[in-house]
Amino acid sequence: MIPHYTTKHQYCEWCDGLILIGDEAVLTTDGYFCNDECLKDHLYEMSWKQGVYLTRDKIYRSVD
Repeated sequence: MIPHYTTKHQYCEWCDGLILIGDEAVLTTDGYFCNDECLKDHLYEMSWKQGVYLTRDKIYRSVD
């Protein structure tokens, strides 16, 4: 994933952890995440337990 540095305080969409100004975060269309693990957990829950694949610059969800 491409790193994104926050310009204001944000909360992780999955664990509600505080992401401080200047901290590295994962930014997706679903919001800010404090790390890749929170993003994977969120995507797994939202994908109805289908496969979720992360690469350095893309997110893939398997579709039936």
